Amino acid sequence: MGFIRVGLIVFGLCAVGFACRGRSNATIEAAGTARYASEDLEKQLATLRQERADLLAMLQEQKVAEAMKLSELSKEREDLTTERMSLEGEVGRLRTELTTQSTNTEAEKMVIMKRLSDTEESLKGVRVKLDNNDNQMKERLRRIEKLSKDMEALAKRVETLEAEIERLNNLLAEERAKNEAAAKSARVSTQSNPTVIKGDEGTVTAGTGSTGGNTGSGGTPAPGAGGGAAPIEIDNLPKSVVNKAADGTLSCFEFGSTADNASLLGITCVDPVPVRQQFKFEKFDKGYLIIDARSSMCARIDKTNAARIALKPCLKDGVGDEVWTLADEQAASKSFKLKNVSSGTCLQIVQRRVGLVDCASGALFGVK
Repeated sequence: MGFIRVGLIVFGLCAVGFACRGRSNATIEAAGTARYASEDLEKQLATLRQERADLLAMLQEQKVAEAMKLSELSKEREDLTTERMSLEGEVGRLRTELTTQSTNTEAEKMVIMKRLSDTEESLKGVRVKLDNNDNQMKERLRRIEKLSKDMEALAKRVETLEAEIERLNNLLAEERAKNEAAAKSARVSTQSNPTVIKGDEGTVTAGTGSTGGNTGSGGTPAPGAGGGAAPIEIDNLPKSVVNKAADGTLSCFEFGSTADNASLLGITCVDPVPVRQQFKFEKFDKGYLIIDARSSMCARIDKTNAARIALKPCLKDGVGDEVWTLADEQAASKSFKLKNVSSGTCLQIVQRRVGLVDCASGALFGVK
């Protein structure tokens, strides 16, 4: 069945005029496999997201219900306490009137005694209600305590789901890039055009040895800028951020998703550049904000993991964990390292994750 599905993909590509001649079966099958791997990941993500949403909804519903009931009981207790105090005052007044008013006739005393008896009976009923209210309050507090423990367990489950969702988002981003690269490889001739990395002026052809590589991974950087060279300036138009490894492989920045706290990845570059691999460099303070084109959020240091880069709202508060400067600029290739103002460390790609390392081991990047 898998062979038939892959064969249908190939037939479809050929039918619309894509070049199939000279492509190996392995390359064509890779394109199909990547596509269905992506579909499976999408289904897993949808299931996990629904489970997370259901858990959060259940937590919220229980919290609201318990809070409302506790509020009702508290209000009832306040009303009953007020009524009890009023009745206690009335009982005291009637007893005083009964014992101190010597001029009262027997008939008047009988009336006072009847009122006193009725009031004491009412007071007894209010006290019973207060006892019931007290028992309900205690039971509600016990339920809230149990709910708190349940919520802790559910919160851990949600946390686990969040981690798994992020992992699958990252994996899906990688599979998506591989899928598009394989599909392109299946429809173009074996002779490929060079990929061009552009700076603000001039161009550099990646894959010819003229651009800076990933120095932390064995890449070969271009010659230094030389004395008197003008600093590299990056405009604020959407562009991809590219790193070239020692073997010539190009990796591009891409967040695993548009969700808050998503991880920044360095995965296969896609051409033409999709919006998910596009970033804006907005000048701010001493450097740039690196803004994801999809979400308009910033690449920032994760506060819980200082080596990780996360997608977070742009604060523009001057703290510096979202501000990046260009370091070790290579004028000839328009490549540079990206240095964080707050930490003083630079970006590097390790196992498809973008993280922070000492700038001596930081990777060189270009934009296109």
